[in-house]
Amino acid sequence: YRGAIVVDPARTDPDVDVGSIDLVMAPFAGPKEVTGTWEGNLAFNDSSYLWSGLIKSGVTPTGATAKTWTWTASSLTADDFEYFTDEWGDDVTSDYIIGGGGVIDSLELGFGEDLSAWTVNASLFYRDAQLGTGPTGGLNVDADPEWVYGADTVVYMDSAPGSIGITPITTAVHSATFRVNSNLDRKR
Repeated sequence: YRGAIVVDPARTDPDVDVGSIDLVMAPFAGPKEVTGTWEGNLAFNDSSYLWSGLIKSGVTPTGATAKTWTWTASSLTADDFEYFTDEWGDDVTSDYIIGGGGVIDSLELGFGEDLSAWTVNASLFYRDAQLGTGPTGGLNVDADPEWVYGADTVVYMDSAPGSIGITPITTAVHSATFRVNSNLDRKR
């Protein structure tokens, strides 16, 4: 995905009268905030990470070749989320920023009327950021991912709990957008 990271050190100038129009006191630090964004097309192999980061981590798929992932959020207790470590940089290794301990704050998935690949737009917040660290060695990028296409999307609508996932709505979906917010309470 492509995106950006923002590291806000939350420096604030003191609001005091020291008899000068020039700032003579050093700013003080508040709670640092590190946020980031992702955007791009959705690949099948990435979708399980997105749901693990938003609904619940630790879900193991079933099936030999075709995998089925089932996320069932708890109703009375808190679920653990997947944490992300993300890197931003280019060929200048001293320009790298690594955001660690990231959680998805909001996620939007969708496709347009052309039924092309699903798009991902996510916002995250991170525990911390390291500046100028350079890239992590040994990471591999899938050069030919299997994309999730709107044309291959099937929506099921059933009214009885025991028959959910049985009745497909065929040739009726022309576009779709799903927005999910984590509603996490940020502690500082």
